[in-house]
Amino acid sequence: MERKIKGIKKDILYFILSFIIFSIILEIVFYKESLISIIRTVLSLYWLFAIPGILLSYLIFDKLEFVERFVIGTLLGAILTGIPAYYLGLLGIPIQRSIFILPAVYIIIFLGLMFFLEKK
Repeated sequence: MERKIKGIKKDILYFILSFIIFSIILEIVFYKESLISIIRTVLSLYWLFAIPGILLSYLIFDKLEFVERFVIGTLLGAILTGIPAYYLGLLGIPIQRSIFILPAVYIIIFLGLMFFLEKK
C-alpha cells in the first residue's frame, strides 16, 4: 500500500508537469490567444478526459508507467464522457450541463471505489 501511495504521488507530480507542458505547447501553437484562454482550454480537456480516465486506469491496471496510464486513461475518459453525454443529449439534458456533471460523478465514484478497495 505504501508503494502504491508513493506511485500515486509521483504520478500527481507528472500530471501537473504534463499540464504545464501541454499549456506551453498550446501557447506556442496558438500564440495569438491569451494565456487565460489556453489554460482554460487545457483545464477543460484535463477535467473532461484525463482525470476520470486516469482514475479509472488506477482501478483497472496495476502496473503502468505514467505515460501509458495518461494515454490509456485519456482515451478511457473520452469514452466515459463522450458516449453518455451523447445519450443524455438525446434524453434532453443539454451538453452544457453534462460536461460538468459527468466528470464530477466519475471522479467521486472512482475515488470512492479506490478508497474502499484499498481498505480490503
